[in-house]
Amino acid sequence: MKKLFYFSAALFSLAVQAQEIETDRPDQTENSALVPKGRFQFETVIMHEQTGKHESEFMLPEVLGKYGLGNAVELRLTTEFLYDKGETDTYGLHALQVGTKIKILENEGTVPAISLITQLQLPKVESPEFRTEHLAPEIRLVLRNELSDKADVGYNTGIRWDGNSTQPEYFYTFAPNFKLTDKLQAFVESFGYFQVAHHGHQWADGGLAFKLNDDLQLDFAAGYELTKTEGYHHFFESVGFSLRI
Repeated sequence: MKKLFYFSAALFSLAVQAQEIETDRPDQTENSALVPKGRFQFETVIMHEQTGKHESEFMLPEVLGKYGLGNAVELRLTTEFLYDKGETDTYGLHALQVGTKIKILENEGTVPAISLITQLQLPKVESPEFRTEHLAPEIRLVLRNELSDKADVGYNTGIRWDGNSTQPEYFYTFAPNFKLTDKLQAFVESFGYFQVAHHGHQWADGGLAFKLNDDLQLDFAAGYELTKTEGYHHFFESVGFSLRI
């Protein structure tokens, strides 16, 4: 019986280790899945966003670090380094966020998998050009439904503050995902954000994620603003790299 117990435990351990990496990239929709207990995961992105005819921003880079604290809790730390190219070029730490993701429900039939992300952008730690004066919290409800072996849909909704204004911003995301092969996945997405009594911003984007192995993923995404910000349609491209250890 002892040998049978040890053999079963070893098989279970191998099965857990063989789970493929699941990331919050490359879309704007966060994943309901958590990093496995006791493991670290790093999701890095380099992104260019055209914010005007002669103005652009480069994320160089943004890094999301995660740690599986338990089967239902994930710790998160995000750093954003931004190069703002315009009349005056600036570069530095744009944001530092700490937070958690908590699993609430598993997907079962029509009931979606549900997780809750809470995070806080810390003030007065950014570079002087990007400094904020107030705590900037974010609360995000994360949901996902498995439609088949080849498709699922993720969707988020929430509220956040930018650290400069006391006026909150509301947002949503909706992203169908399609498994093209065992290693290649594609997505299309609609997302937007708005403040009460202010003009909203609507976007569409899409991209690909390629799993090199169970712990390593490369991805690409591009998006276009359907509405206009100050008379200009923003657009972006990004390349990402995710590693689990």
